[in-house]
Amino acid sequence: MLFKRIYEDSALGQLPQDRMLKLAANYESEQTELDAQIAKAQNSLNELSECEADLTTFMELVRKHLRIRRLSAEIIHSFIDHITVHQAEKTGDRWQQRIDVFYNCISNLHIPDEEAPAKSRETTLLTRKGVTISHASTIKAS
Repeated sequence: MLFKRIYEDSALGQLPQDRMLKLAANYESEQTELDAQIAKAQNSLNELSECEADLTTFMELVRKHLRIRRLSAEIIHSFIDHITVHQAEKTGDRWQQRIDVFYNCISNLHIPDEEAPAKSRETTLLTRKGVTISHASTIKAS
């Protein structure tokens, strides 16, 4: 509406041509920025919708296997897309190896640390001579 008003004022001779061109350029620039912001917001909305759909699918999968009696390869394959095993690194006298599990529908699940007090628990398994597997997990205190 403002652009139309500026054009009319220019046509009636109430606004110099060079001033009208500067104002028009500013409006065009603002319109381009707004179009880019709209596209970015639309992409974010689409990503959120996909994420919500993936999470819904994952939750349906969890509900389906909520009371399993025996863990089978089929159940594992339905939950896990792939596993990435990183190079083992030696820290002091211990070797550590990071393993990332990528789940179907939700990819690599990262649970952020919360401000509530948490206690750390480490599970250690002795597998064969000289090999120990440990997994540290944090449990939120209730």
